[in-house]
Amino acid sequence: MASHGLPGTSDGIVIWCAGDPHASFDFIGEAIDAAPVKPAAVILLGDMEAPIPLTDCMADVTALGVPWYWIIGNHDTDHLESYRNLDGARDRCLDGRVVEIAGQRIAGLGGVFRGQIWLPPAAPSFDDYEGYARSLRRDRGLKQRVSKADLVKRDVAAHGRADTSLQDESRDGRLLKHRSTIFPSTAAKLKKQRADILVCHEAPSAHHYGFAELDDLARAMGARTLFHGHHHLERDHAEHAERLRFHAISVGLRGIVDQDGNVIRAGERG
Repeated sequence: MASHGLPGTSDGIVIWCAGDPHASFDFIGEAIDAAPVKPAAVILLGDMEAPIPLTDCMADVTALGVPWYWIIGNHDTDHLESYRNLDGARDRCLDGRVVEIAGQRIAGLGGVFRGQIWLPPAAPSFDDYEGYARSLRRDRGLKQRVSKADLVKRDVAAHGRADTSLQDESRDGRLLKHRSTIFPSTAAKLKKQRADILVCHEAPSAHHYGFAELDDLARAMGARTLFHGHHHLERDHAEHAERLRFHAISVGLRGIVDQDGNVIRAGERG
């Protein structure tokens, strides 16, 4: 089992962070079965794309007696069905809050930055989801339509690849898409709290397509470690630790890393 070299903090009680499942969840139960000691909990880092209710997708993990939690990813709002499949697991969602799990304070910030709402370092256009929804009600006609090509170009600049949810520019489609957008009010709420670990879908500035706003959030919360998914890259950002003042770890596609930085399951190439 490889290690990122993160100082041990768990005293034998370990939390796992699982990279983007993208509709395939068997790897988590298989890893638990193979582990000499079960994890205290598993946290999904977004992009579940649950084809059936998420509680059913994670039934094997539940049966193994391991609690699990999640944050939302950008692809979890591509389709209404996959978004609704999260409904039965809302109580396990860490987005915008801090939860004590196995003695660790875990903060969650799901979703991604999007130019229509907030693409740092530019100033945000809306503070919260409710304000954005009100703006759509005031302008149902969408006076100035943005072309799909422009939206894709904008998203590639921010994330390195196109977001398929940008294909639907109807009013309802935009409301759904931005359920997985980071709003300033959510980050501001978290900044007032303390956490040992911050889990995000979006990446901090240690990643080429990351954002310094997440650096600021982690430092404000006093987080020792930030785990993120989204980019399907398995990488220890240790070279940035001194600058960041926290340890950032990218968890690969369907990969698993524990809270001490040990790679439980190497990420897949995707």
